[in-house]
Amino acid sequence: METTRRRVLAGLAAGTVGLAGCSGGGSEPTAAGTIRIGLLEPLSGLFAYHGRQAAAGFLTGLSAAPGTEPPTDLASGVRTVTDGDVTYEVLVRDTRGDVGRAADAADALVRRRQVDLLAGCASSAAAARVLDTTAIPTAAPMLVGPADDPVLTATDALCRAVYRFGETTAMDARATFRHLEAEGIGSVYLVGPRNDDEPGLVEVYRRAATNSSVSLAGRQRVDQGRSAWSDTFDAVRSSGADAVLAPLGPATLPRLLAARARADTSFRVSAPLTDRLLARQVGAALDDVLDATTADAIRAAGIGPVTTRYAPGHYVEETTADFVDRFASAYGTAPDAPAAGMFVAGTALAQAVAETAATDVRTVETALDGMSVTTTPKGEGAYTLQSNGQAASPYTVAPLVPTTGSGTGTGTGTTTPTETPTGARSNATWADGDASVEPGTVADRLLAEDLPLPPSSDAVSCSR
Repeated sequence: METTRRRVLAGLAAGTVGLAGCSGGGSEPTAAGTIRIGLLEPLSGLFAYHGRQAAAGFLTGLSAAPGTEPPTDLASGVRTVTDGDVTYEVLVRDTRGDVGRAADAADALVRRRQVDLLAGCASSAAAARVLDTTAIPTAAPMLVGPADDPVLTATDALCRAVYRFGETTAMDARATFRHLEAEGIGSVYLVGPRNDDEPGLVEVYRRAATNSSVSLAGRQRVDQGRSAWSDTFDAVRSSGADAVLAPLGPATLPRLLAARARADTSFRVSAPLTDRLLARQVGAALDDVLDATTADAIRAAGIGPVTTRYAPGHYVEETTADFVDRFASAYGTAPDAPAAGMFVAGTALAQAVAETAATDVRTVETALDGMSVTTTPKGEGAYTLQSNGQAASPYTVAPLVPTTGSGTGTGTGTTTPTETPTGARSNATWADGDASVEPGTVADRLLAEDLPLPPSSDAVSCSR
């Protein structure tokens, strides 16, 4: 077993906390010291949007408690956040979207730079490699995100070192089926990507269907970027499905929705709208095929509703407003789902340090386990960690509408530049990413505890 800074500190932990409690004439003990964090994200390259959002979210989360402006430089290097007598030293590394580069950086950060814990990874493949080669062998906890493969918190081989606050594809699937049930949909035809990793999105959604009253009338894997959909539509009609469920990415979902908008058919297409980048591509495709991209035209084209991981306009709590405003002020753009999950990772870490009055990682972990996180983008206490390290948080479902402020759209859920949906902040942040469409007024709110894979389910084999 390796001797690391984490293990030395863990051996001193009990004495340190005990001494802190004996000082100050009976006052509450407070933490003092430095926590070193290795942050791994693709800050350049193909996945830079998600990586930069996540890195910015994490730094904003660490800065929330002291109320300071987060570090704004998102390049590789050392960033520092101070909260009272605690210093968070964040060693940022640009993985450039390369799995091997992420693993090498993690190894160097833990074994040579002696960081206390790791954070990040936009790619599930990168997260799995880092966990397997560095985090688990060296007992370094990892705040994973925005990697969203449910396997990371479902298998014993990986979950032992993981704390993940962002949403997963399994949560997308369970949320979507919950809403379809509530709408009285009897059956769906599932269209998923062919070239995804096993068990794959089609399998994830198939499993979700087995715990739902909505049946699968059929399923099909399609190649990324597919443009011809007539055979798929024929299969849907033959199956008798009430709707199509399409968990597809930005290279494929926009093409499917554009084809549905042009088709003379009655079924509708529902999909998870996982982030603003996907919304941008969907909006561009609909702008090309619709005479006017209005809420009425989108609905008439059989498109929607969409399941959302995080849409700022769907939450009215003060913590939501503060997160959006502070993030936008620091980084000049609005936060998206990757930022939201890693923001919670940052605030949860700070909360654990405050609750334990300690800065050694072993003591801090005791507070993270099962934590209900106070400061979150979805409202106070909206994220709770399960026993397998996966956080549960609520979802929303909404119609797809033109972006707030465009002045277009006349249907339900559409707003003009001067209107805000009842019970929600303006969703104009989606226009910030050049998206011409966004989730409209909330049609359904899905409870946090219903969405992650239950730690006791057959799909989860995790002991920590």
